[in-house]
Amino acid sequence: MKPVIPDSNATQPEVYFTCLWRKLQTRKNKTWEGDGILCIRGSSCHIKSREDGSQVASGQWASDRECVPGQIYMIGGKEVEIDEAISSKEVEKEFKSSQLDNAVNHTLPTPSQSNKFAPKVDLKFKPPMRPHSLIQPSNSQVDKSKYFVNSTLGHAFNTPSTTLSSGLKRTKVASLALGEVDKLTPKQEPKRFKPLVLEASRGPPETNSAVEEVDQQEVFICLYRKYKASKHLTWDGDGILSLVGSQRGRMAVLKDSGTRKVLGSMLLGRNLNLQNGALVQVGSRQVEIQRPATESELSDFEKNPQGPAGAGWTDIVKNQAPVCDFKDPMIIKRPRTGGPKFNPEADGAIVLMKPSKTWLLKHDLQNATIVDVVVDPSIGKSLRPHQVEGLKFMYECTMGLREVGGHGCILADEMGLGKSIQAISLLWTLLRQNPIAGQGPVIKRAMIVCPVTLVKNWKREIHKWLGRSRLNVFTADGKSDFKQFSSSQYHDVLIIGYEKLRTLSQQVNSIYPPIGLIIADEGHRLKSTEAKTTQALRSLKTKRRVVLSGTPIQNNLTEYFAMIDFINPGILDDYRTFKKKFEQPILKSREPCCNPVQRLQGEARAEELTKMSQHYVLRRGSEVIQEHLPRRYDYCVFISPTTVQRNIYEAVLDSPETRAIFSGDISQHLVLMNKLKLLCNSPGLLMDEYSIKSLGQISSTLFPAWVTRDDIQLSGKLIALAKFLSILKRRNEEKVILGIWLPDQP
Repeated sequence: MKPVIPDSNATQPEVYFTCLWRKLQTRKNKTWEGDGILCIRGSSCHIKSREDGSQVASGQWASDRECVPGQIYMIGGKEVEIDEAISSKEVEKEFKSSQLDNAVNHTLPTPSQSNKFAPKVDLKFKPPMRPHSLIQPSNSQVDKSKYFVNSTLGHAFNTPSTTLSSGLKRTKVASLALGEVDKLTPKQEPKRFKPLVLEASRGPPETNSAVEEVDQQEVFICLYRKYKASKHLTWDGDGILSLVGSQRGRMAVLKDSGTRKVLGSMLLGRNLNLQNGALVQVGSRQVEIQRPATESELSDFEKNPQGPAGAGWTDIVKNQAPVCDFKDPMIIKRPRTGGPKFNPEADGAIVLMKPSKTWLLKHDLQNATIVDVVVDPSIGKSLRPHQVEGLKFMYECTMGLREVGGHGCILADEMGLGKSIQAISLLWTLLRQNPIAGQGPVIKRAMIVCPVTLVKNWKREIHKWLGRSRLNVFTADGKSDFKQFSSSQYHDVLIIGYEKLRTLSQQVNSIYPPIGLIIADEGHRLKSTEAKTTQALRSLKTKRRVVLSGTPIQNNLTEYFAMIDFINPGILDDYRTFKKKFEQPILKSREPCCNPVQRLQGEARAEELTKMSQHYVLRRGSEVIQEHLPRRYDYCVFISPTTVQRNIYEAVLDSPETRAIFSGDISQHLVLMNKLKLLCNSPGLLMDEYSIKSLGQISSTLFPAWVTRDDIQLSGKLIALAKFLSILKRRNEEKVILGIWLPDQP
């Protein structure tokens, strides 16, 4: 849209547009600072704030410039994005409602509230504040700014009459004009009223209706993210969207569901009907409505605000100037709570081990105050008994509370026992709590090292158990820049693959705050001290190390020493001492030709090593969860091959290659066994040219002309499996298909 520009600015009509504005920003992710109304008259223009009507910026407007919705312009040092055109009547009506809202915000409390809180509140009279834009330099000692309210603009403001308990009306000081205040001297300064109990008189009907409309509130559960132009969008976290009515429409306020921090606000209009799945832009963030909040969630929000007390939507716009002087945040003494983070006496509370006196003396903390470390109930309620035991074991090891010392351990539970949730519980506890009061959390950052194929899985597991907003997770994959993690303190957890860590070990060692905990998943990859991956991990300065491995440690004492020396360096001395003290006597005692002395010495060394291992290695089998699992039924089903399978199988057995194997030539026996295994599963796996040539005299003529590689009718197994899956689908049961090849038994 192009505004009509006559010759003279004085006779030109004004054209109005709604817009968003912000100061000039050079950062990558820019955000808007507020909503405004752009007024264009001839070759000049200015922007007024939609919140208080103040002028934000002004500048020149070229006669040939067009107002394109969505386009960004520079006006008076501000970046402005045009939204839509509005009429002058709508602008006038909006600014009038803005003044009415300011009057409502300054309404005095009701008599019942005044009487209720009168003994606790200092009711000393404070005159209204004068806007900063109207303060003029003067040599007089009279504080002139206290005789104006925010919306006077230098003129008398007819505020609602405020009745004192004595029957007097306080309107004299508030109605002083700008010129009258300039004539005042220190001796003529009006006297202050004595502290009296105030009673707010009823204002006009419109003001009362506005207050009632503001009290109506709707709350929705939603997802939010910053506005991005990327192709693959992800949500940043869970949020709470509150809609509050006002004279200008509905005010939307977005808060984080975990911290209750206000993330943005915006005026959405009057007739806005939000449904599940609707997308709304609030400030600089996109919001997707999930569902309305239930009554239980609303009561939980009120009981656990987790934010500043009384932080409602009216706190977003401050109507009064700050009354406190500036204080350097580095020297402010913030109160510290000396108690536990969670209630240790609550039902089902998981309280971890307290430090002993020996531990306190070792760390020079004899006079420190000890508090209970309680596992977060939101994740503790999901832990089974064996998982609670594993969490306590890892906590005691990483904190150095065990007798053998050290700060590492190996959790070698079998697959399916929940090693991931145990590790996440430990990580979350150390990041948020400390048994020593007043020292902050035990660690500031943690790192999870795993195969590159499991990086995304670990991130999903953390979001599953802790939510998206409680921990900031950084995944060091090929798409992300590691400098985003090393150059800022925003992220709490680093998830990285073994191969990537080998190239970034020096950068990981130099970041601040340093990595306080290392969790190595699939830790059996560290069984060689000469591997580059093991050397990269051993070079890190972090002393708290946890290894997760579902594969048991084999009967190789060299590999055992490598893993133990990684989690607790030096606990078994060096490898030469370990080999002389443990490895050689144990291996000699297991030889068939050993003498009784060697056997007894080897058994004693093995028993000693086993007792030591119990302090930092925890290995449990599936028997610990048998009581939680339904009864298992095993069925062995024999399936006859199809005609095509039988013909090809007989042709392979009669081929010259097979007869040569039985005659003593075993050079091709492994290849033949692999082809027979594929044939038993499905003949379609042998239909490629290479497989046919490897079978010697067998040709593709044995396959019917009408079949394809993916035809399930070629295999008896696939026919039975298809019928089985069809039955499971109709019954809507969970299903897991595992394929395994069992060799023929003699």
